[in-house]
Amino acid sequence: MNWIGNDVVDLEHSSLHGKLESRRFLKRVFTKSEQAIIARAGEPDIELWCLWACKESAFKAFSKILPTPPAFIHSAFEVSWTRMIQEERSCIRVGNVAYEGLSVSVSVDLSEAVLHAFAWTGHPNNAIQGAPPAELYHDVARLDEPRDSMVCPVS
Repeated sequence: MNWIGNDVVDLEHSSLHGKLESRRFLKRVFTKSEQAIIARAGEPDIELWCLWACKESAFKAFSKILPTPPAFIHSAFEVSWTRMIQEERSCIRVGNVAYEGLSVSVSVDLSEAVLHAFAWTGHPNNAIQGAPPAELYHDVARLDEPRDSMVCPVS
C-alpha cells in the first residue's frame, strides 16, 4: 500500500519572517547539512521553507507506514535533493526524506509565493524522474489564494 503526505506553506504569511536569523530555530529544526544548504542557497528563506515543508509532508507519510507515529523531532527527518525542474511559472524540487533508516520520496512545487510539498511511499524511481506517481497525485489539488479555482500543479 502507498501513502502520501502533503504540506502547504504561504511564503507571504507574517509568522514565517525572521526564522532565518534564529540560530536556535535552525539548530532545532535542521541538520548540519541542511543548515549548510540553507546558508549556500541563493534564496535562503525559500530554501528553509522548502526543507520545512518536505519534513512536514514526510512526517505525515511516515506516520502511516510505521507501527506508531514517530515523535516529530524535525532534525530527525533529513531532506536530500536529487533534482530541480524549472518551469515557466514554477520550480519543482525532488528528493528524499530519511528517518531512522527509512526513506520517502518528496517533491516541492514553488509557484506564486506558495510551496506545496508532497511525500509518498513506494515508487522510488519516480523521485528521480521528478514527479509523484500519477495514480497517487491526480486527486491532490492546490487551492490558489485568493482565487477559488482548483489547479493540479503536476500531471
